[in-house]
Amino acid sequence: MMNHSQVVNEDPIGTGVHRQCFVLIECPPPWKANEFTSKAVPENLRLFEEEFYEIQPNGILLFIHNEKLRHEGLTRILIFTPVSGFTQGYAKQEIHVPRLEDVATVLKNWLAGEDVGGTEINPHVRDILICTHGAVDKRCGKCGIPFFRQANAVVADLGVESVRVWQSSHFGGHRFAPTVLDVPQCRYYAWLDASSFAAILTYNGDINCLQDIYRGWAILPYPAQAMERELIFQDGWEWFNYKVACRIVEQSEDECFHRIELSAVIADDSIKCYQADVVTGETLIKNDDGTKLEPIPKYTVSNLIQVK
Repeated sequence: MMNHSQVVNEDPIGTGVHRQCFVLIECPPPWKANEFTSKAVPENLRLFEEEFYEIQPNGILLFIHNEKLRHEGLTRILIFTPVSGFTQGYAKQEIHVPRLEDVATVLKNWLAGEDVGGTEINPHVRDILICTHGAVDKRCGKCGIPFFRQANAVVADLGVESVRVWQSSHFGGHRFAPTVLDVPQCRYYAWLDASSFAAILTYNGDINCLQDIYRGWAILPYPAQAMERELIFQDGWEWFNYKVACRIVEQSEDECFHRIELSAVIADDSIKCYQADVVTGETLIKNDDGTKLEPIPKYTVSNLIQVK
């Protein structure tokens, strides 16, 4: 059954939340609404949550789990930090520790700027996070858990290499369930099914499917995410291989108007540069308990031109 967001045809673009870092911790469910109070979480990690957000208020700590990927005596920590300038997304660091009790120490050292090293893995591994955190919002449990199983089946059927699919704690946008975060690029997707998931896994198929499922790229400001989607429609799946840089050329005082420049390093190492105007308006969506309508940003792109 569709939720109100789908009924009113909300455009999900521009909801890819920018984070200064994504920190993923392998921890088995069940997860409470505040996952750090869950049974499996050791006391030192529970206490670390507050310290983390004091130092990284624009970061996020997430729990991940896949029973088939678990190994006795191994807990994974995945850290993603944004790459400035021309980029394909976030830089990845993966650290393996023997126990969940060891995670807080490693992350404290990392927050303090120490070199915590990393574990040698295939640098091209792609991690797909599916929110299944039903204690935060029942839609993520009801839609996310079946889709997690379906997504693993799609990966197996396609024979896609170097892809890990994880259950994840809440990363925002539960009205888009099943919602996905694709790292290390850190792109968000909404309302996925087997067909659309196969398309974003393989960067193949009808590019127009992104009109309804693409929430945006975390590396970009919200209005620029709307502009980027138009360039994806123009360049096709090849866009996902480009390194991109963003510049705000002009914006109104109320930040409802932006002129944005996106530049991309393409396959032959030349640079294409585009500008567009993006206007931010509003659409009304029912809140979580369905008792009232709340304004949600809506982005309109115009005057898209290539300037170089």
